[in-house]
Amino acid sequence: MKNNTTIVEEDFFTLLRAGLWEKKNGKLSEHPDWKKIYKLSDDQKVQGIVAEGITVMGITSGIPDKIFKKFITDRGYIVMVNMRVNAVQAKLCQALNTNGIPYAILKGQALAQNYIKPEIRRSGDIDFLIREEDFDKTNRIFSAFTQETEYHNEDDLHHTLFIDNVWVENHAMGKSYFTRKLDRILEEEKRRMFAESTFGHYDSDGCQISIPSPEYTALFLLGHILRHLTTEGISLKQLCDWARFLHDQHDAIDRSRLVQLIKDAGIADVWRKFAVFAVEWLGLEPNDLLMYESGHSEYGNKVWKSIKGTREIRNESEKKHISNFWLHYLKDYKIFFSKNNFLWKISKRAFAERIWDKFAPLPIEFSRKLFGLGGAKFNTHRFKDM
Repeated sequence: MKNNTTIVEEDFFTLLRAGLWEKKNGKLSEHPDWKKIYKLSDDQKVQGIVAEGITVMGITSGIPDKIFKKFITDRGYIVMVNMRVNAVQAKLCQALNTNGIPYAILKGQALAQNYIKPEIRRSGDIDFLIREEDFDKTNRIFSAFTQETEYHNEDDLHHTLFIDNVWVENHAMGKSYFTRKLDRILEEEKRRMFAESTFGHYDSDGCQISIPSPEYTALFLLGHILRHLTTEGISLKQLCDWARFLHDQHDAIDRSRLVQLIKDAGIADVWRKFAVFAVEWLGLEPNDLLMYESGHSEYGNKVWKSIKGTREIRNESEKKHISNFWLHYLKDYKIFFSKNNFLWKISKRAFAERIWDKFAPLPIEFSRKLFGLGGAKFNTHRFKDM
C-alpha cells in the first residue's frame, strides 16, 4: 500500500489495522504526526478503532496530551451513543416482534456485532428492512414513539423518523441504487429471504434482533458503498464494516452462491478492486474474501484516492450555492463528473445509468425556468444527492 501514500497515511492505516483485528502489525514512523492522524480518524469516522489500535500497539508516550484526550473522549462518546442506539433499536424491534412483523436490521448495529468490540464502532442511524405490505403499519407503530417525521417517499418506500435522538429509517425496498441490475438481484434476494425466513439473529438488550442473510448483506454492503462513493462520498467506516463482516461471517456465507450473485449482478470486476483494498490496506485475510487477486496494488491506490477525492469535492460543493440557472447547472455538472470519474473506471453500466438520470431532466427543468411552470424551482433533492 506504499504507492502514493504519505507517512501520515501509513501510520494511520497501521493503527487502523491494529484496532480492526486487535493485532500488532507493523510499526509507526519515528515521529508520527498525531494531529494529522487524529484528523484522518475523525474524517473517516474511525476514531474508536484507531484509539483501540493505539492500545493494541502499546503506545504509552509520545502522543500530545490534547490529542490523546480527544481520542479518549471520542471513544467514550462513541460507547455512550452505541448504548443509546442499542436501547432504541431493542424497543422498536420488540414492537415489531409483538405485532408479528418480520424485519431485518440493515448495516449499523448489526454490523457492529462483527467487531471484536462492537462498542468502539461509530454508530449512525437504524435501518429497518421490511416487506412492502408492512410498510404503512410499521410507520404507524414507530410513530407512537415520536412526533417527528423527517422524510417520507412513497415511490421508494422510504420513511424516516427521529426517535429518542436517534434517526430511524424504514425501507421496503432492499436496493443499493448503484445499478438497476444489482438492485434487481437484491430485490429478488430480499423477497426470497422474507419468504423463506432465512434471517440471522443476535441478542441486544434482551431482545432478539433479526438481520439479513449473509449473502444479501455482503452484496448489499458493497452496492451501498459504491453508490455512496460516487454520490456524496463515504468514509472508511463503511469499508471497515465490509471487511469485518466478511471475516466474521466467513463460515456462514454460502461462498459459491455469493460468487454467482456477484456475477449475476454484474459487479465482479468492482468486487475484485475493493477486495485488493480490503486485503492490502485494511488487513483482511485473503482467505476470508472471495475473488481476491494479488498483484494489482494499483486497485487499492485508486480506491483510497477516490475515497479522499469524493469527500473533498463534497466539502467544497457544500460551501457555495449559485442562484443563476445556467451557472448552477455548470457548477453542478462539473462536480458530478469529478465524482463519477472513478465510476467510469469501475462500472461502465453504472456510469451510463447515472448520466441518463442526471441529464434527462434538464429539458424539463429549463422549460420550467423559461415558461415559469410549476414555480420554476430547482429539483433540489438531486443536487443534494450528487
